[in-house]
Amino acid sequence: SEITEVRTLLDEYALWNRKITLDALHLNPLTTSGIHQKGGSYLIQVKENQPELFRIMGETALMGQACGWMESVDKGHGRLEIRKASFFSITHSCLDSRWESSGIQGLMVVERVTEKLKTGAISMETSFYLTNRNIDLFEEQKTLFQAVRNHWGVESDHWIRDVTFQEDRVWVSCPNRAQILGLLRTLALYLFRTRKVKNMQQTLESFADSPGLFKKFLTQVNFL
Repeated sequence: SEITEVRTLLDEYALWNRKITLDALHLNPLTTSGIHQKGGSYLIQVKENQPELFRIMGETALMGQACGWMESVDKGHGRLEIRKASFFSITHSCLDSRWESSGIQGLMVVERVTEKLKTGAISMETSFYLTNRNIDLFEEQKTLFQAVRNHWGVESDHWIRDVTFQEDRVWVSCPNRAQILGLLRTLALYLFRTRKVKNMQQTLESFADSPGLFKKFLTQVNFL
């Protein structure tokens, strides 16, 4: 289970007292209380897997009084992205007793509007994030807003590994081999980004068809 494995990871590397961002799967009282009680801070997305909490956060975003706002605009990779964040103090919200030791203080609501410049197609997404940090402070709001963007970058890497490199389809029984394959995928991702490859899937297919092209690429990135 990823839930227990994350807690094992936090134990083994003594990370409980750090600043931690996690997926919605890990919004678990044992995890959040462990981070909070050991002096760490967390930012974790709320989704429908916590239906009651998700409902309360939705009502707070709709009817609550925000204590701050933030916005960013990015243009690249053929799209325009506008991200707007609003911050709410929820220290007085009526949460279930199982969250009492988690120190939940704030809700950040992030609205993301993405426009594909070539087609004009627009998509919108709203996400909720909980934290045990003091969300009333402007500096904390800046830190949390940047943390969400950094976490999306990690999610983007995971998507490439799963979809482009098809990591989950490769079954390896030996742990050492699995680790080596994981490191090779990380290296490939790094090399592609070094050369600013736009279509990784197409590039992989070209390398499969032409070993000479693959060798030329490795030479260009000083791997050979």
